[in-house]
Amino acid sequence: MSRRARVTSARRGTTLVELLAAIVLLGIAVPPVVATLATALENQSERVDREHALRLAEAVLETVLADAYGGSTSIDISAEGYADTVGDRLTSIDSFYGSLGMDWQLAIEGPFDETGGGTGTDADHFWRATTTVRYRAGRAASDTNFAVSTLLTVFETINDPVVFQPRPFGWST
Repeated sequence: MSRRARVTSARRGTTLVELLAAIVLLGIAVPPVVATLATALENQSERVDREHALRLAEAVLETVLADAYGGSTSIDISAEGYADTVGDRLTSIDSFYGSLGMDWQLAIEGPFDETGGGTGTDADHFWRATTTVRYRAGRAASDTNFAVSTLLTVFETINDPVVFQPRPFGWST
């Protein structure tokens, strides 16, 4: 075997120094990449939780709107205990979102003036329905509250059931 063949065959492998250098470089580069992936996953989880909270709030408000804007069969949403009747009708939704650690509260307030603020008089026929969903987002130490509101407008009150017309009011977080 010639000297040239021995040198070429000896150089085919990786030296211990090269292996140590590669391990050190990987040890420096991998942790930040893993941390970035973990943060991205946690942020995605928080977005999914918030989306679930929005869907639950929408389901509750859709029920309120259906009750309030049901024409001659409308239900008096300002009556005491109304929120309990909504909860009774949303048991399947409650069980799904409850398994995700979410619960909700419904508040019907009014009457208000046409801006949705202040205190209205009997001549002002605006009511605000607010659903607040409570959930634990990601690794948060405390619960997160997510509120969605809509403004309901009474347009018929004389000797007829109170009928509401939905009008978007706003979002609050």
